[in-house]
Amino acid sequence: MMINFAHQDKNQTFLDPFCGSGTILQELVLLGYQNIIGTDLEARAIRSTQDNLDWLFKKYDLNRDKYKINIFKNDVRYLSTQLSANSIDAIVTEPYLGSPKAKYFSSHQLKVEVSRLAPLYVSAFTEFGKLVKKDGVVVITFPVFRFNNQFFNLEIREKIHRLGFQAQDFINPKLDSSHLLKLKITPRNSIVFFHPGQTISREIIVFKKVNT
Repeated sequence: MMINFAHQDKNQTFLDPFCGSGTILQELVLLGYQNIIGTDLEARAIRSTQDNLDWLFKKYDLNRDKYKINIFKNDVRYLSTQLSANSIDAIVTEPYLGSPKAKYFSSHQLKVEVSRLAPLYVSAFTEFGKLVKKDGVVVITFPVFRFNNQFFNLEIREKIHRLGFQAQDFINPKLDSSHLLKLKITPRNSIVFFHPGQTISREIIVFKKVNT
């Protein structure tokens, strides 16, 4: 779904800078996207991604020569040291969503967790601004923390705006109004997925780079 929200052609260059075990990269391959980059801070994640892609190509008997895939270890805060400026058409990613212990946090602890995560996301977008082409997109998940009936979001949208990105509507401009996505859009122009009892939910937002 997140890949589809990027609305990119099959020959466009995709980046997942928090690739983990390579789930998004595998989906890109299965959807026929040919120019794929994956990075992660953890060497173990890079090995898992490579192993999973090897399995995927073998399992589905895909011609690997048709794909240009680059996977390497890198801290998202220093992506521009290894990738060229204005070289990425779309970033689709799920960054670190917070401590697995957050389920047991108090409301005060959740506020601290939000304040701790915010700099990582802002630093990531600082690098995204260097790498993403004008009119390129970032489809990303933000964590949403819930305590009783309170929700705690990352309040960094204005900082991201100042870095040259604008949140986009969840509408494919190639489709007419009769084909609008039947999704519940939040007042933050995002989509939130959560299940009863969950403390950490996923907020999906699509940003477009509007400044060079």
